[in-house]
Amino acid sequence: MAARVPVAETVSRAYRFAFGNIVDNLALVWLPIAILAALLYRYRDAYLAAVLDLQSGDPGLMQRAAPFMFATAAVLIVLGAAQGAALTKEALGMRKGSALFNVPFGPSMWRLVGAYVMYVFVVALLVIACAVAARVGRETVQAGLGYTKTAIALGTLAAVLFLVGASIFIAVKMSFFLAPVAVAERKASLIRSWELSKGNFWRLFAIALAIAIPLGLVDFAIDYALVGADAFPHVKTQMSGAELAAYRAHQQEMTRHAFEVSGQYWYVYYPLQLLIELIGYSVAAGASACAYQSLMRPATMSE
Repeated sequence: MAARVPVAETVSRAYRFAFGNIVDNLALVWLPIAILAALLYRYRDAYLAAVLDLQSGDPGLMQRAAPFMFATAAVLIVLGAAQGAALTKEALGMRKGSALFNVPFGPSMWRLVGAYVMYVFVVALLVIACAVAARVGRETVQAGLGYTKTAIALGTLAAVLFLVGASIFIAVKMSFFLAPVAVAERKASLIRSWELSKGNFWRLFAIALAIAIPLGLVDFAIDYALVGADAFPHVKTQMSGAELAAYRAHQQEMTRHAFEVSGQYWYVYYPLQLLIELIGYSVAAGASACAYQSLMRPATMSE
């Protein structure tokens, strides 16, 4: 029988690690955070331009923005892996020496980068599959008539929901133990993460929600403070060309406004964002490390 991950204990230990160990955690990851802050300052205008191009819906502008956004994603993966590996090592009790002088750019980070890249590729395939299924289903429904149309709609909805559920299942099982495997077992392996999660999907899903919901609410509050309720317009499932153009223009205006406000109050916004990032990475690292240790403990005791 597979070992069970304790949900309440894992969540509790994760938050204790994030807040109770915050000084050492900051000392461990100050370098990637400083690099990220410097890049945000240096390329802020270029990033805004790229985001606006993507929101425009113009294929030419979106293609122009693609290289910059790809580079941004690559940098974020590397810096995120540096933080994730360092904090996971701390949560597992594997750190040696002073936290302040630990360099987070090492073999564990690069293994985690490899794992992240593989995971992003799998998630991208799942998202594409869901999008294609939804589009094919919508077109099939539109082509149906009468009772046939209703039956097709229900069947399509069931198929899309199944595919979305399967995607969430795969994503959780492949991702939860990536960092402990990279750090403790020195592997970049989605398969090993999948194996460790055996019999624990709903427990891991509950832990993930306990982490994601509070942090998501904080992000929502920050977005609301920046641009107000206009940041969250009503989106229709089907929009005319004029409605879609108006929606895109609205999103661009809200993005510009958010950048202006965040720039005006940078001394509050950026430290707050970096603090939230630190807490987010710390809670995630604490949860995955605690869950990993709970699975490894029975194996260790049986030897």
